[in-house]
Amino acid sequence: MKNVNALFLFSVLTLLLFTECKREATLPKISTISPSNITTTTAQGGIYIEDNGHGTIETSGIVWGFTENSTIETNLGIAHNTAHTIGVHLLSLANLESDTSYFVRAFATNEAGITYGRSKEFSTLSSKENTGTIDTLLCHQAMTNAYLIKGFNNPWATTFTVPYTGGDGGAFAQQKIESTGVLGLVAELEPGNFRTGVGNLVFKITGIPQDTGLLQFPISIGGQSCTVTFTVFGAFMENLDCNSAVFTSTLYEEVSVEGVFLEINYRVAIGTIESASFPSFGAVGMVAHLEPDTLYGDGKLKLRLSGRPTSFGKAQFNLSILGNNCVLEIDVLENPYPTGYHRCGGTSSSYTAIIDVVNPVTGRSWMDRNLGASQVNSSSAHDINSAGSWFQWGRFADGHQCRTTSLTTITSMFDRPQNGQFIVNSPTEDWRNPQNDQLWDGITAPNNPCPTGYRIPTEAELTAEINTWSSISFNGANNSVLKIPNSLSRSRFGSISLFTSVWTSTTNGTRAVRLDLISSFSTPPGMRDAPRDWGFSARCIKD
Repeated sequence: MKNVNALFLFSVLTLLLFTECKREATLPKISTISPSNITTTTAQGGIYIEDNGHGTIETSGIVWGFTENSTIETNLGIAHNTAHTIGVHLLSLANLESDTSYFVRAFATNEAGITYGRSKEFSTLSSKENTGTIDTLLCHQAMTNAYLIKGFNNPWATTFTVPYTGGDGGAFAQQKIESTGVLGLVAELEPGNFRTGVGNLVFKITGIPQDTGLLQFPISIGGQSCTVTFTVFGAFMENLDCNSAVFTSTLYEEVSVEGVFLEINYRVAIGTIESASFPSFGAVGMVAHLEPDTLYGDGKLKLRLSGRPTSFGKAQFNLSILGNNCVLEIDVLENPYPTGYHRCGGTSSSYTAIIDVVNPVTGRSWMDRNLGASQVNSSSAHDINSAGSWFQWGRFADGHQCRTTSLTTITSMFDRPQNGQFIVNSPTEDWRNPQNDQLWDGITAPNNPCPTGYRIPTEAELTAEINTWSSISFNGANNSVLKIPNSLSRSRFGSISLFTSVWTSTTNGTRAVRLDLISSFSTPPGMRDAPRDWGFSARCIKD
């Protein structure tokens, strides 16, 4: 008895589990195949069964009548489908009247009920017309005049051509055929006559493909039937030419890449491309970024470079875009900063980016940021990232310019001190004793901290620049081409000062000249001198 009860309980649990897991059926998903191969009294239509609704298709077929609302109960005719599998099923409409308009629609039933497809209108031929015939219809040789792209109305892809043989010169009727597989397109054939022997049928295409994959047009005409198949792409590009790259910037070893773009020609592209990133090899450390875009015809792809090349030589990028692969090569030059230049973030950090800005009034080119700055100034408020380093006048970038450098009271008798400390409280108001006025004098100056081709500006050059500003103030500096930031400074005693100044290479007696953007007492902002052991910002001008 115990075994019987256990078996009964197991059966009940199994039944409950099966009932719980079985998916409830929904209505079938179908569409109506547009009528084709139309004669005076017959036509060929059909049903496309896309989904059985997780049930069993019990009946399917087509019904037709003079109105759009024919059903399996009320109709002028019905054709039942003997196979209920997923796919296209062609069926015949018979006993039609000549020169008459009809509506046909597909139907299918399963456990959930009945589904009807959309009604399709067609007209039979006039009894006065000859119904032409052909021997073969060559759908496998069908050709379209362009590519079909998902979600894109390609104005190039307007027709496709289907060859035939054995034409008898007879007439054929107009056809409108909706695509299956990938929905959204309609192929239309105007009425005409077959050529005697070999000829071509030209179908006009309208609509927008709704997906990628295989798109099909079931064609039936002249007593023959076949299916035309095309591939719908997500996007297409015929050619990508890495050798055409246009790159106007210069890349340097260990110098960060920022806001740098290049363009590459492409040919015969259509559709939408997704974002992608391509890391460099050879000179590693950079990435080429491709932004999403919609392409049409011939044009140029824009790629944005970022990162920091860790060596000089060739930076190469393996580009793979819409099935096109090519290798982009860009030269990376040797590091342009002087040997021994100390980076405040350590050797893993980047040197200051070298990006030019040009004042259209003076015609002079400058680096777009202070030495040591990681970004361009964007406001009049103090921003450490755009402020950069604090240089004592005439000193090399030996580490003293870093904001957290330790202090020393020991002055140097050499052009380059034995260590990179910030020298304070000098009785001569200079970190060097005796003084040397030539340390920043020109591009070949012994302590020029600027990259190759740049130097510290003279008083006259910086004066010419500020004369183009709206005002000599924080707002005027921020709105200028140079976007001079509110950088603060380091006093000759080692403390942080509210003074915001930019050094020039010009000396004035024992002192040096700087642009001062802070009013002090009765002195307005402008060009004035200061002790050489103060730590101020440095901006490089192109020589």
